[in-house]
Amino acid sequence: MLTVQNVLSSIRSTTGHFYKERIGTGSSCDVYKGYNKENNRVTALKILKDQSWSRELLKEVTALQRLRRHPNIVEFYGREFDSSTNLPCLVMEYCSSGSLYSYLKEVENIHGLPDAEFRILLHDITCGLAHLREHWCVHRDIKPGNILRNITQEGKSVYKISDFGASRLLSENSEEFFSLAGTEEYLHPHMYNKAFINKRSDCSFNHKVDMWSLGCTLFQAITGEMPYKPFQGARNDKSIMYEMVSSKPHGAISGCQYIAGGDIIWQRHLPEKCNMTSDLRHYLIKILVGLMDADPKYQWTFETYRSEVTQILALKCISILYCDEQKIHQIYMAPSKSLVEFKDRVAYYTDLQASYQTLYYNQHRLSVFLKGRLDVEVFPPTDLNKPICLMSSQYTETRINLRLSLGVW
Repeated sequence: MLTVQNVLSSIRSTTGHFYKERIGTGSSCDVYKGYNKENNRVTALKILKDQSWSRELLKEVTALQRLRRHPNIVEFYGREFDSSTNLPCLVMEYCSSGSLYSYLKEVENIHGLPDAEFRILLHDITCGLAHLREHWCVHRDIKPGNILRNITQEGKSVYKISDFGASRLLSENSEEFFSLAGTEEYLHPHMYNKAFINKRSDCSFNHKVDMWSLGCTLFQAITGEMPYKPFQGARNDKSIMYEMVSSKPHGAISGCQYIAGGDIIWQRHLPEKCNMTSDLRHYLIKILVGLMDADPKYQWTFETYRSEVTQILALKCISILYCDEQKIHQIYMAPSKSLVEFKDRVAYYTDLQASYQTLYYNQHRLSVFLKGRLDVEVFPPTDLNKPICLMSSQYTETRINLRLSLGVW
């Protein structure tokens, strides 16, 4: 029987917060939804499981204090102690929508994020990592479970990097280190080798360990799957896992072993079943190749990655309804590209030669909206509900007018 006494006895507290509901757990701590005793503000309370993890907690506090006040880094409010156990507790920003990992487990996202949501993620995680670079910090455990998600009042997602217990603060960005940290499925090949294959290795590491983990994370966000899959699983066959990550052919972005003892099948393209449009996938393959290359000569630095992301996020998404096939295409193009280049891109996806393309928008010829200019930058805004309509010039004017009048688009 539920009584007031039972309810009250299940409510615990820290120095400045009440808490009851556990919202997450890890090897070192449990995370609870907390309520400030003075103003009832909702927070996340990260409470150690035992004192043996105090060093990691101190490391996280130091990193969070250096990284404070950035929209894509989870906010740190302070340190408290559990009232009953006296265990240390971090008071953190509460992110109401869980992690990227949990979001990818939702039915609509099991094959990855759609275009618009992925572009938000790409922007936010890049900004967060740029903040780390500016403050000489290597995270060392980038993965979907450590990227939290909030929803603004306008309904837009905001992604935030969290969990800095494995992080390392550097004296300069070029500094190297020897210590191991991270989650094995996301480890850079050199770190994986030292952790599981050749433990006597004297290999050192730098910020590129975050770049590899980021590549694995982005692949998972695009596809809903891990990029490297031994037949018996990554944790049950470490030799094959190491072969995959260390011997991956240049240009490949994933590998899978379909039978025990079988060959590794490499892939250079993203699967068609992704929720993402084929045109955006085309641009992202270059990023995945650059981030997940075991050869230091080819693996991207953060600066190279950020430059490429900046170009991708500047692309204009143009929705096109090909009326002959009643099929919508979404094409991404740089604003500086010309109308001729746009038509060539349309021809690639529709097999309709540029010379036969007639384009309409909002029941008028597209040329009306271009005002004499012939570049993509001046194209009117489009989406799936208001696309540019593509028709073959073989249609008679009568049939075109009929379609316009009926609104059959």
